[in-house]
Amino acid sequence: MTLPCLSFYHGTRSTDISATLHSFAGGAKPTGRGQGGQKSGFYVFNTPQLARHHAVKFMEQPGEPVMVCVECDFDSKKWDIDYEANAPHVMELIGQHASLLYSIVGDQLPYMDDTGAEQTFLVKRVFEGGVLVCPYPGRTATRCYRYDSPKESSEGMVRDANILQGITDRLCALSPEFAAAKVELLQRLATESGHAIKYIGAEPLPVKSIERFNGTEWKPLTMLPAGAAVTLTHAAMTKS
Repeated sequence: MTLPCLSFYHGTRSTDISATLHSFAGGAKPTGRGQGGQKSGFYVFNTPQLARHHAVKFMEQPGEPVMVCVECDFDSKKWDIDYEANAPHVMELIGQHASLLYSIVGDQLPYMDDTGAEQTFLVKRVFEGGVLVCPYPGRTATRCYRYDSPKESSEGMVRDANILQGITDRLCALSPEFAAAKVELLQRLATESGHAIKYIGAEPLPVKSIERFNGTEWKPLTMLPAGAAVTLTHAAMTKS
């Protein structure tokens, strides 16, 4: 399903404003690997306030706060959930289809660790209210994900977004009903104020505007015409 003309906002920091402008001259590309080992994507908020806050709050990092606004039709096939920012919503989704978890007990599912290396995790056991996984190859340590109390279970999910994405991808492959429910959640996250998602499409997104924070206020920057682009890595975003 496609939703017409939505705006999204990417908060980041720039140590070279000229290079940043050039990098977005050809559009916004899904080049950055997400926190917690999430797959690559162009991570955005659906309100400018959240994107600006994200860019400003990491003041200890080098560079100036920058916000990039993209405007496009929303095709759910080209977008995905930000599993770290939306862990409670994902846990609720899994809990609504908990019976599917029994079909993946014993499965070794792929995920990307914090260094970007491909790993696998074992779905060890399903219990009432949650699922137990072994995320470390060759070790017995386990992690518990509870869908009966998703907000409490999702504390510190920045490290576990990769596990949630692996479970969700597997359940989507097993169940068209689950896959449809995930699309409904993604569309809700895209349109309801206060959420983060990620663009995973192949085509660059058209950039509507770029702003820079000068220490007291946000000022628009002059856009460059489309041309050769310098590729930058765009960091994933964490809601505070």
